[in-house]
Amino acid sequence: MDRAATFLSWLFNPLCAVTVLCVAVGVTHPTWWGPDLVTWILLAGVPALLLGIGLHAGIWHDPDISALPERRTFLPWVALSSLLLAGWAVVGQFPAGLRFMTLAIACWLVIAAGVSLAWKISLHVGSTLGAALLGAYLIAHWLAMVAPGLALAVAWARVRLRQHTVAQVIAGGMAAMVAVAFAARLTPP
Repeated sequence: MDRAATFLSWLFNPLCAVTVLCVAVGVTHPTWWGPDLVTWILLAGVPALLLGIGLHAGIWHDPDISALPERRTFLPWVALSSLLLAGWAVVGQFPAGLRFMTLAIACWLVIAAGVSLAWKISLHVGSTLGAALLGAYLIAHWLAMVAPGLALAVAWARVRLRQHTVAQVIAGGMAAMVAVAFAARLTPP
């Protein structure tokens, strides 16, 4: 069971979830490739580079940024990158769907960074559920039916590996749902 939980945690890592979402959006909306690439660079590329530098320098001790004090130094930078992207999406007149997606992810990361000042929230569950819900809006509605199952599988894995409590995985999923709903109100897809 631990192997399955480890595999799910690796497969649904937040950077992987963003990458899969960006690739899927790019494939289903080929005219969006330019802004979609910018989206991927700022939401996955820059955070992955920052993570790699921090791991190499010993600032962070694992790729999941498991320790709460380490999250306090990592997440604000990722949230800032996402806020810059959301601003660029509006000013640069990205397609409406990408504006919606970037705003939803920026909202989720701001919530996660804020919560992480005092408490650990599941980034894995939030990114998995958020990516599936965004995919349901932008790619295929059936993804909305799959989203809860994916989120539950990842939540199980994170609790099984003792990376999170049940409350922390629920909070990660709730934050993602709030962020997507907020973005849908502000910038309908």
